[in-house]
Amino acid sequence: MIMDKKIEKTKPELENENKELRNRISEMEDALVEMKLELESARKKQNNLLSIINSIDDLFFILGLDGTFIRYYQSTDRPNLFLPSDRFLGKHFSDVFPEKVGAKLQKAINDVEDGKRSSCFEYSMEIKGKEQIFKAKVTKFDASGGKFFGFILGINNITEGKEREDLLSENEQKYRAIFTQSTEYVFLADIDTRRILEANKAIQNLLGYTRDEVKDLTLYDFLAVGQEDIYHEILDVLKKHSYFIGERKLQRKNGQLVDVEISVSIITYSNRRELCFIARDITPRKLAEKQLYHAATHDRLTGLKNRLLFYDILGKELARARRNKYITALLYIDLDNFKRVNDTRGHSSGDKLLVAVGSRLNALKRDM
Repeated sequence: MIMDKKIEKTKPELENENKELRNRISEMEDALVEMKLELESARKKQNNLLSIINSIDDLFFILGLDGTFIRYYQSTDRPNLFLPSDRFLGKHFSDVFPEKVGAKLQKAINDVEDGKRSSCFEYSMEIKGKEQIFKAKVTKFDASGGKFFGFILGINNITEGKEREDLLSENEQKYRAIFTQSTEYVFLADIDTRRILEANKAIQNLLGYTRDEVKDLTLYDFLAVGQEDIYHEILDVLKKHSYFIGERKLQRKNGQLVDVEISVSIITYSNRRELCFIARDITPRKLAEKQLYHAATHDRLTGLKNRLLFYDILGKELARARRNKYITALLYIDLDNFKRVNDTRGHSSGDKLLVAVGSRLNALKRDM
C-alpha cells in the first residue's frame, strides 16, 4: 500500500534540511535579539523623556488633530498645574479651558497648522482661590515616519516669575523716581571702564553738563583727583564689599571746583553691578570752616596772624631749622609812640593806623 511506503531521503538531503532549519532558527534568534534591543532602546528613550520632563517645570499634553486630550506628562514631585486627569482626558480643550483661554489655544493651533514652528501665549486662571499665570506653547506632534499626529501643548506656571518681575519693575520705578527727583547729586559709573552711565538732574546742573554730554564722560572728568587715587579707592570698595565716604572735589565743566562729601558703593541695577556715587555740596560748610579758622588765627582788626598762629608757625620753622641744621632768625617790629596816637586822636584813629600798618606789612612779606 501507498501508506506503508516509506519516503527515504538521502543523507545530503537531510543535511540540507538541517542546515535550512538551523538558518531559520538563527534568523529567529537574531530577530528576537533585535526586538529586545529595540525595546531596550524604546525604554531608554522613554526614561530619557521622563527625565527631561521631571527636570523642567512644564506640564505636557498630547492633543489629537481634533483637539482632544490624549495623554499628559507631569513630574510626580510637583504640584498639579491643571485638573485631575479624569476631568480632561478624552475631552476637547474647549470643554476644559475657559472660553478666553480656549480661543487663545485655538489661535495657537491654527498658527502651527499654517506652518509656524511653534506658537506661545499667556493666560491666567483661578486655581484653588488664587489667580495663577501660565505660559503655553503649542508645537506639532509627529509620530514615527514623520506623520502629523496632533499637537504638543506645554504649560508652565509663571506666577512666581511674574510676581518677581512686577516687584523688580516696581522697585526700579521707585529707584528711578528717587534718582531723578533727589536734590543730592547722584551718578552711576561702570566698574570696569569708569564711564558715567547716568547722572541725575541735580548733578547736571551743578557741573554744567547736559544729559547727552554726561554720556561721553568718565569719573576722571567728574572727580578732581588723580586717576591712581580713584583706582585704589574703587578697588578698596570692591575688595571689602563695602563703601567709601570722604570729602572730594568735583570739577565743573568750566574748570571750577566744588567741595563735596561723597559716598561710593556697589549696587545692582538692570541686572549688572555698578558704582553708585552720592554727593552733597559742602561748599557753605567749607567756607564757614575757612572763616572760623581765619577768625581763630588772625587779628580781627588788622587781618594779621595772631599769637596762636604765630606760635604754630614759629614751632614749624624751628623744627625745620633743626632738621636742616641751619640758623633761623626772628624779627620784632615795634610801633613807637602808638599809645600817644590813641591818647590824643582816640582809639578809632589808632585802629585806622594799625590797619594801615598791617596792610603795608602784608604787602612786604613773603607768603608762608
